[in-house]
Amino acid sequence: MKSFKPAMVASLVLCLGMAGCETMDGGLGGMLKGDSNDPCNVAVGAIAGGVVGALVSEKSRGKGAVIGAGLGALACVVINAVSRQTKSADQVETEYRSQHAGQLPPSEPVVEAYHVNVSPDNRVHAGEKVRVVSNMTVVRGSTRSVDEVKEVLTLSGAGGTKTLEKTASEKSGSGAYENTFNLSFPKDVEAGTYPIKTQLLVNGKEAAERRQKLVVVAIGETRQFMLVSR
Repeated sequence: MKSFKPAMVASLVLCLGMAGCETMDGGLGGMLKGDSNDPCNVAVGAIAGGVVGALVSEKSRGKGAVIGAGLGALACVVINAVSRQTKSADQVETEYRSQHAGQLPPSEPVVEAYHVNVSPDNRVHAGEKVRVVSNMTVVRGSTRSVDEVKEVLTLSGAGGTKTLEKTASEKSGSGAYENTFNLSFPKDVEAGTYPIKTQLLVNGKEAAERRQKLVVVAIGETRQFMLVSR
């Protein structure tokens, strides 16, 4: 039976993720009718994830179902990102030298600034976009250039995570950059806390980290987001 399980999990994920699955009434397909035509319906995602979680967690079926449901709910959160350079290498290095006796960092690159803001900073209804904007300034070292600046955003839910990497720069040298991540949650997203972690990587190594929390509050039949700082 163990050799059958991966194939069975894959089949269930495929069927539950498709709007056009043909099944008999009263079975799993019957449970998913109506709003199940929306592949990002939270109930569908939770059932799909719960079934998969229970299958993959042999030691604890209940725990596996909870993990799977969290994965199903996050599956329909859409994240996209764009980058732009806000200051040139000359601008950044001139500013750094003016504050450090005309010198650049003695060896490795330095993160001179890293600010992360989430907007709107008050309540926003589910279905609307939440924007995470990061501004970073990186200065090359005297013995080591800046070859890559990358940011990783990780959104966490009940038992699962969703991650997006965005490279701000792949060209050698100092610079200041802005990354904008747009997060779109389904309208009927599950209420709860969704931690957001952003990590700044310079030359492949983590140089800084910031954390925020989005709290989804259920008010009647609506969902609202509230930002809670770390």
